[in-house]
Amino acid sequence: MTQEKNGKPMAPNAFPLASDPLKGFDADLRAKARVFAREHIAEQAEQWERNRSYPHDVVKLASKTFGGFLISKKLGGKGGTATDFLMMVEEFAKADIAFTLAFVVHHHAGLITSLSPNKALRDRLLPDLISGEKIGAFCLTEANAGSDAAGVTTKLTGSNLSGAKAWVTSGAVADVLAVFAMTDEGQGAKSMGCFVVDAEANGVTRGAPYDLISGHVAQVCDVTFDQVALTEEATMFEAGTGFATAMGALDVARLGIAAMCNGALTRALETALAYAGQRKMFGATTLEQQGIQWNFADHLTQLEASRALMFQTARLFEANEPATLAAAHSKKIANSAANDGLSWAMRAMGAEGTRRRHDLARQHGAAQLLFNTDGTPEIMNVVIGRSLSRLYS
Repeated sequence: MTQEKNGKPMAPNAFPLASDPLKGFDADLRAKARVFAREHIAEQAEQWERNRSYPHDVVKLASKTFGGFLISKKLGGKGGTATDFLMMVEEFAKADIAFTLAFVVHHHAGLITSLSPNKALRDRLLPDLISGEKIGAFCLTEANAGSDAAGVTTKLTGSNLSGAKAWVTSGAVADVLAVFAMTDEGQGAKSMGCFVVDAEANGVTRGAPYDLISGHVAQVCDVTFDQVALTEEATMFEAGTGFATAMGALDVARLGIAAMCNGALTRALETALAYAGQRKMFGATTLEQQGIQWNFADHLTQLEASRALMFQTARLFEANEPATLAAAHSKKIANSAANDGLSWAMRAMGAEGTRRRHDLARQHGAAQLLFNTDGTPEIMNVVIGRSLSRLYS
């Protein structure tokens, strides 16, 4: 929300960022995303959070322009670039992290569907996923197999699927579930496949949405499967190919998380700067105090560095180059920059920064979820550390 001055709303003043790509991005598309976020997300986000509701109508509306963004045009998507996708995600996240997370996870469910070799499955599911008529969700994480994706115990025995998944974003509202499961005991990642499950099928039970610090729009919950009958048509990725698919999806997802962090941090600093630029203390504005200026400068530097790395990583995706390591670096620095920067923005506004008429408290809480989504910073260190170990093994 906006700060008020003389009884009138005072919008944050956008500042130019040196880390914007110098070329190769669609400025018109970013402008559309900015307008959409302002008109359809920003003014409703706090109420969604208070009501713990999922705005399916806004997801469908967003899908008209941005649905299937990274899916090829020949399959009905937009055929957009990674750079433009990140620009869109940043603009959405400036308004609300939780809505953006829900929309992006739904988008990625469609993206991996588009990569399935099962043409009949693609033809059946993609149109509704791209349009937002049906909501998609991933079922990978389990209570005892979070960061260790190879340790999942959900299993397909014959044609029956059984197991329990945790932390399923949009799980409480999804229509289509992409479930990663093992097909052969003791074979680990070599037997992982991915299977499509109708969320209303017999044997599927969805728990109540989690009671979280913030981010309830994302409708995160547990989903259990008890002897759910599947047909061959439900196979999205055959056994032995599911693990590589999951890891590739995580690389894309981690870069999306970085964009959410960077977008939310950008708006938080804009909001705090607008406030500090007009609040008087000790005969000058808050922003004229050197200590305050230097703190803002530090967080702006972190934002610039995070965005530069994010867009550098996007170029790797666009060139079909390996991006696992770069995505890990990008998520790690973005998580840290957003957490520290959002906290500072609230402090820079004093007690006013804690009031719910601003979005800082809601966004700071949701940013904590992003630490754990698609791998914590500590897991990013594992990914980075393994790349070092391989140099000397």
